[in-house]
Amino acid sequence: MKKWVGSGLLLLVIMSLGLTTTGNCAEYPTPRLRVFIKDEGFHEKNIVKPRIYVENIGRQTVHNFDLYYFFTAERGKTPVIETYYVPNGRVTLERENRREYVVRYRFRNIRLEPGEAFPDRNGCVIGIHYTDWSDFIKENDYSDPGTPNWRLTRKVNLEVSETFRR
Repeated sequence: MKKWVGSGLLLLVIMSLGLTTTGNCAEYPTPRLRVFIKDEGFHEKNIVKPRIYVENIGRQTVHNFDLYYFFTAERGKTPVIETYYVPNGRVTLERENRREYVVRYRFRNIRLEPGEAFPDRNGCVIGIHYTDWSDFIKENDYSDPGTPNWRLTRKVNLEVSETFRR
């Protein structure tokens, strides 16, 4: 699991397990969200194309959340992000250290009702490749799904910043 500071890790673990919190948060249970992913570029050697959607299986409407996709760049390579379809979202590439990167998806002004998927069950998609279009080794990437088929993942981190009770 990637490093998260402070109570963010606890919240992330609680959310990924679908549990609710107690104490000062008892009135507003933690939202229950699931993240699904596939690699649309699974058969391509020089690019990864994570296609992702978020499903609300809880009883709260969710607004404003971030997704984090982690990968490791090969030595001396510079990654580039291509945004293909990310509705109501902004995608940024952030460097964690010399070779590890995180793609941050910021979704604002959305409304994810219970039972719905965002953006829908076709997902949003970006491309990640190197400036020289050399081979992209996916096997050493934390968030890589390793499949062209949809699968539930806990390796794309999710952070909710705003929810409302139904």
